[in-house]
Amino acid sequence: MNYFSQILFPVLLVCLLGGCGGNRPAQTLPRPNILWITCEDISPNLGCYGDAFAYTPNLDRLATEAVLFTQGFASAPVCAVARSSIITGLYASSQGTQDMRCAGRLPEGVFPYPHYLREAGYFCSNNVKTDFNLDIDDKAVWDECSNTAHWRDRPDTTQPFFSIFNFTTSHEFKVNEEDTYLKAVEGVDPAILKQPGEAPLPPYYPDTEAVRKLWARYYNIITAMDQQVGEVLQQLEDDGLAVEADQEDVGGL
Repeated sequence: MNYFSQILFPVLLVCLLGGCGGNRPAQTLPRPNILWITCEDISPNLGCYGDAFAYTPNLDRLATEAVLFTQGFASAPVCAVARSSIITGLYASSQGTQDMRCAGRLPEGVFPYPHYLREAGYFCSNNVKTDFNLDIDDKAVWDECSNTAHWRDRPDTTQPFFSIFNFTTSHEFKVNEEDTYLKAVEGVDPAILKQPGEAPLPPYYPDTEAVRKLWARYYNIITAMDQQVGEVLQQLEDDGLAVEADQEDVGGL
C-alpha cells in the first residue's frame, strides 16, 4: 500500500487524497483526509535521511512512497514560539509570541488554522499537545483535543478529517530519566534496542560511558516513536483510509 504523503522534518504530514489527479479541475477534487504526525527533539537520525545506525522501518517505508524534504527552516529556535507560528501562520515577532511562555494573544481577525478547516467541514482532532504560546481555548479550537482524540471520534465517517498525533516519545528528558526512558521503550523488541558500545558518536561529543548511554537511548526512543507511527498508519489501513496514490498525484505537487 502506497501513501501519498509529504514529510517535512520534524513534522510528518500525510495527505490522503483518494486518487485525485493533478491535472483535473480543482473544483472536482474531493476534500482530502489529512493526518499530521509530529515528534520532538530529534535531528534527522532516520534511515530515510541516510542514518544507517537508525532503526526506523515505518518512516523509511513511508519516505519511499512520499515526497521527502531535505531542507527545512524553523520560524523560531524554541518549541512553543515556533508552535505559535504553526497554529496561526504568522511570525512570532508579528504576533507578540517571540518570548517563551509569554501567553500571547491572537491579533484581531487572526484565527488558528483549525478554525478555517472546521468552517470547510472538517472534523479536527488533536492528540494531544498544544503549548502554542498563545492564550487560546484549546477546547474551542478543536472538535476533540485530548490524549485519546482520534479521527474515529467524528460522528459521521464520511466527514473529512484533520487529525494530529503529537508523539512526545522522543522528548529530550526521556533519555535522562530512567523511569521515563524505560516506559518509552517498553513496547520495543529488546533485540533491536541499541547498546551504548554500538553507538557511533558524532565527533563533537566526548567519548565517555555516560554520553554513549544517552546516545544509544536517543536512538532507541526514535525507534519507539517510529513504532507509534506504524501503529497509526496501520489504523488507516484497518479503517480503509490508506489510499494508493498514482504517479499523477505525486507529480501534481
